[in-house]
Amino acid sequence: MLANKSPTPQVGRVDKCNDLQPSVAGHQVLLVEDDSAVRCLLQRWLSRSGFREQACKWGAEALSSARPANRYVALIDLGLPDMDGFQVARQLRESPQGPNCCLAALSGYDTGEHRQRAAAVGFERYFVKPIDADQLVRELQQLAIEFNARRVEHS
Repeated sequence: MLANKSPTPQVGRVDKCNDLQPSVAGHQVLLVEDDSAVRCLLQRWLSRSGFREQACKWGAEALSSARPANRYVALIDLGLPDMDGFQVARQLRESPQGPNCCLAALSGYDTGEHRQRAAAVGFERYFVKPIDADQLVRELQQLAIEFNARRVEHS
């Protein structure tokens, strides 16, 4: 499932998401995760917290799903089967969608090298699996708020 492959990774924490204030209710999250169990768990956390989520299994699917007119946070697993998350982020940043998205990385690796590579391609947050539901939702809410503030400043 998540990094430690335990059968129920922090599932008990999901209900706590209901207590969080969805200050960005309806904000779009493009979730890119190849592991179906992890993807379903993340979708549940996000939807219970007021986000609208669109889930993709493949990097190429995420690139074709991203639309320039949509503003969103992209939560991308770095270890995808068709292309790695760094490639997905790089291509998103270079595309017409680039200015309309914020990037957050998901990884089983908590190394300085991975974090540096992620920052270099434009990831603004870096989450290490196993993921704490409360922290993930709060960070994504904050990222969405910051993104909305930047959009207003540049209007």
